[in-house]
Amino acid sequence: MIAHKFMRSGARSLFAQRRWPLPAEGGEAAWLEATPGPLVACRNGLHACRAEDLAFWIADELWEVELEEWISAPDALVARRARLSRRIERWDAVEVRAQFADACVARAAAGCARAGVPAEPRAAQYLAQAEGFARAANHAVAAYAAALVFGALEPSADAMSGFRAERREQGRLLATAVGL
Repeated sequence: MIAHKFMRSGARSLFAQRRWPLPAEGGEAAWLEATPGPLVACRNGLHACRAEDLAFWIADELWEVELEEWISAPDALVARRARLSRRIERWDAVEVRAQFADACVARAAAGCARAGVPAEPRAAQYLAQAEGFARAANHAVAAYAAALVFGALEPSADAMSGFRAERREQGRLLATAVGL
């Protein structure tokens, strides 16, 4: 299965800091394998994501990955084997990151307008923070703050569902922005 993975600079995984083998010139990368045992999100397996999961994992580099023997988890895929296929270089462009953050902020502003903010002051505060982070070129945090707007606009019991739904929509926006 083809999926995607955000990495730290130098093709290092976000949490384990493991350096992944790069694809050889004109060839393929070596496979990485999970520890033997059941695949369990955040415990055992090599993590990647679907397009709608991308906004949950924004980092320096975006890669296409090939997975073998995988399970679906909330906001991720967990695989027994994985290897990098190619870097999605379009994510490296500052203007693409800025356009993505601006689109997230615009969605949050529209959500606030529909809800009649300032009726919900937390949503307005998150929107102001999202706008500030976008201006400061902190694109990942701008998108996160924009998603918090949607959580604040939901009743307390549904706040996480509003936030998560917006993060999935942001993932689809990001996928489109980088041409996936």
